[in-house]
Amino acid sequence: MKLPGCNSLFKRFCAPWYEQNAEQSHALGTTRGDLETRWKPGTRVDRVHRVSPGDWRAIVKKQISTMVRAASSDWKRYLDIGSKVSLGWVEAFDAYYDRSRIRDLIERSDPKESDNEYHVVCIQFGVVLGTVLSQMIPRLRWLLDWPYWESAPYDSKTGTRVNVFHWAVDKLSEDGVDDGFAVKLQVVAQLLERELSER
Repeated sequence: MKLPGCNSLFKRFCAPWYEQNAEQSHALGTTRGDLETRWKPGTRVDRVHRVSPGDWRAIVKKQISTMVRAASSDWKRYLDIGSKVSLGWVEAFDAYYDRSRIRDLIERSDPKESDNEYHVVCIQFGVVLGTVLSQMIPRLRWLLDWPYWESAPYDSKTGTRVNVFHWAVDKLSEDGVDDGFAVKLQVVAQLLERELSER
């Protein structure tokens, strides 16, 4: 059974919930690449946040934390995970969401609802991926963006943003269903460390 591709699912379930502006034109139909190195190495995260200082940044940070807690609560109902976010959570998610379960998730999600289940599960997986990657590389910080699910781990040493929400859409599609995202996290962590050591 073949699933829809990530761009098709992104356009259907996620893109409608973006503000339509030039900065987010990708939301009209395509996911972002895995990594973006758009900033000069050494550029601090506070210079690349996409939301204004003050209340907006606090709101985005709070929403990320809220979604990590929501993932913990929701996932414990069907995944064998511990109380603290870990690589084991990603492994359990990888194993659980096969083609059949992803197909079921797509079919029971209503794209007309902003909290459709497909979109929510992608957000939860994205924040878990970002949290685990930040555990693996403690220097990473969340690059705060809007909508909040576009926030991403950022490595100031290399100027690299890791687009974890878009990884999640990829996982829950034909394009990434067979990829091991726990392994992918480890590979990206090694890549960032190697890039830094070669400078």
